[in-house]
Amino acid sequence: MSSIQDHPTLLGAHKGFFWLVLCFLIFSLGGCDPQDPATRDGSASNADDARPVAGADPAGSYNQSSDGSAASQLAETALGLLDAGRFEEAERLLRRDVDDHSEPDRLRFLLGVALQKQKRYGLAIVELDQSLVSGRSFRERRHADHFRGWCLFYLGRPEASAAAFRAHLEVMPGEADSHFGLGVALLEVGDPESALPAFESAIALNQGIPDRRRELAKALIRRGDAFWELDRVEEAQVSFQKGIVQFPDHYEGWAKLARAMDRLGDGERADRARYEERQARIRVGAPTEDPDPSGDSNARQKEASE
Repeated sequence: MSSIQDHPTLLGAHKGFFWLVLCFLIFSLGGCDPQDPATRDGSASNADDARPVAGADPAGSYNQSSDGSAASQLAETALGLLDAGRFEEAERLLRRDVDDHSEPDRLRFLLGVALQKQKRYGLAIVELDQSLVSGRSFRERRHADHFRGWCLFYLGRPEASAAAFRAHLEVMPGEADSHFGLGVALLEVGDPESALPAFESAIALNQGIPDRRRELAKALIRRGDAFWELDRVEEAQVSFQKGIVQFPDHYEGWAKLARAMDRLGDGERADRARYEERQARIRVGAPTEDPDPSGDSNARQKEASE
């Protein structure tokens, strides 16, 4: 993921306390594979330092009843735990009290986020979906489809994942991580042509933001995958190269660059890229032998992030 994420995509503009909060949840590491070089060592986003959700969401405010104050206080406590990366504690707190409030939608949403951050996607999607059933508005509601998108992706439902990311982009068109998520979902369903503009949008939105270089690198490298699947090898090579310039520890990027250089008949540069891949693996503590060098769908899922 990666990750109201993070993103994604959730993980945009960093104006106002609410947006700092949004960036934490979308771009934090919860849904990402720990071996993804673009998300190790707390690298999902420097927005991880932001405290999640405090201010009002212009899309709607939480509908409080007589227990609204208690529910809000519980939500703020849970958000503090999410901010600190204490996802299991947030889950326990929310599970204990979620049914004690007359309007639990926001609490269920946060429970879904806590589960998603633990990569428990099957349980997370249930809570996220349940939080939307009543149709009542709450502060973070418009971001639910971002988290749903990553859950569905990792549950092996890329078509539904793409639909969720598109829904989120309808209300948050500037969310880079949802553009990225849409791109990887479309790659997974075998539509690299449609994936290209999604990656282009993610690249444009991340470009020039120093603390988004890893996310920019991932988008560039995944754009390279789309070019590769379209047999546009030279464009793939250029995109892989640009990605590793942004983030040299992305060992998958080096491996893909080596493969492209082999295909282009430049064995010397291919060997150099393989050497750099090994060095990057050593730097980040990843296995020095890739168990799945073929770049199939399992490798693609490993590389995707929220």
